[in-house]
Amino acid sequence: MALMQSCFPFLSLIMSKVLRNPLLWSLSLSHFSTDLYSGAIAVLMVVIGRSLNLSISEIAVTLATYSYASSLSQPLFGYVGDRLGGKWFVAGGVFTISLFFALLCFANTLSMIIVCVVFAGLGSAAFHPQGASGAAMSGGESKSTAISIFMLGGNIGYAAGPLLAGMILANYNKESAAIMALFGLCMAPFLFKLLSREGIAAKPRTPVKGIPRNRAFSGFAIFALMSIMALRAGASSAMNSLTPQFFGNELGFGIAFGSSLAATQLFGLALGGFAGGMAADRFGQRNVIFISLLLSAPFTALYFLTHSSWVYPIAAVTGFFYGMSWPPLLSMSQELFPKSAGLASGLSLGFVFSMGGLGTTLTGFLAEPYRLGMQNALLLLAPWSFVAALLVLALPTREKINNATQLMNAR
Repeated sequence: MALMQSCFPFLSLIMSKVLRNPLLWSLSLSHFSTDLYSGAIAVLMVVIGRSLNLSISEIAVTLATYSYASSLSQPLFGYVGDRLGGKWFVAGGVFTISLFFALLCFANTLSMIIVCVVFAGLGSAAFHPQGASGAAMSGGESKSTAISIFMLGGNIGYAAGPLLAGMILANYNKESAAIMALFGLCMAPFLFKLLSREGIAAKPRTPVKGIPRNRAFSGFAIFALMSIMALRAGASSAMNSLTPQFFGNELGFGIAFGSSLAATQLFGLALGGFAGGMAADRFGQRNVIFISLLLSAPFTALYFLTHSSWVYPIAAVTGFFYGMSWPPLLSMSQELFPKSAGLASGLSLGFVFSMGGLGTTLTGFLAEPYRLGMQNALLLLAPWSFVAALLVLALPTREKINNATQLMNAR
């Protein structure tokens, strides 16, 4: 065992952080299940829309409703969870999205569909802030590593959702996809019991007056942090969302090529997030965020300029660099409000999901043939990452954040 740990330091780290931390791997598996359903809903709606003869606009409204329900309510769930205790939100969120995903498979009217996606979205929103906060707390001094493991579960789930749902729906009817909900429904009571035993997210934190901010973050640093998250989320989301359209339809490679390319990018994103969290704990959050965003810029341009099968490894590498920056960004946002970690997580995740949708919408608007055209609009995503990398220079250092946090805790 000692030889294996010395030869494979990453394996040693995983063993210490995951296998010996049942709460962290339970949160990661639960994150896998919630994002599995999030990734599968778009594919499921294609089949539901066909069976119920829904229009494209009705399907779009349904997906937008889920997106807004799962993003805009996250700060509220984070704030309330910080005050009342998070275990009900974590376990309840997993149970809710699992249940209403299963019910969505049986929905036979548009109104039933809307109800299901609203409650499924609220379940996702309830889980994420307190789940991310609990993961960070379970990691002790290695918060970014713990968050990266938590995010790895979600990213893999989101990438696997369309693939698993597509396999089931290609061979069976839409009701058969409800079997996917069993994983989350089984995880929810187990997670609730584990949270109660471990005490993390089980009890409300000590009440504090207002929402105190870490003084290491100046007003401009907060603006920079929000801008970095917005630019990164917008570029990454637009890149992945429009990949099937660009490579499948615009370049004529076919939808199967474009969809598999998008999945390749998402799996690269998942691995990048895992590596980024570990690297941030070792080399510093600012350094990892800066390098990953700086490298994202040229690879984004290369991705959309490569019109052959060589684009697959480029997709994986580009997704990897985008993924690296997210765990240290989330960890830093939690440190902005160290006494309200759930609220900070909810604000960050909700904001990022919203900015991702906005980035996709803006890029799609510019991609019209009578404006910039799709390739030119997509190439514009590269400078977004470069600008975000420059803004990293305005973020506080690890030492300043720690010193300011210690002063807050001493009061």
